[in-house]
Amino acid sequence: MDLPRDLHRRLHDRAARERRSARQLMLEGLERLLSEPQPQRTKQRLSLEIPIVPSTGKPFGLTSDEIYDLIDLP
Repeated sequence: MDLPRDLHRRLHDRAARERRSARQLMLEGLERLLSEPQPQRTKQRLSLEIPIVPSTGKPFGLTSDEIYDLIDLP
């Protein structure tokens, strides 16, 4: 793991004060971090009722099939 020099020094200083290895401190910190409950994020979907980017041109009435007919797909 590539740690910034200051963080590496502080880690080893604390490990020496606690008479533990830096590895033990890192494992304990990771275990504590990963055991904390994560806040639940609600999945929000974008509303497609109104366009995300408003159109500035003339509206046209093409179906998906008509658009595919106009495009040369491999």
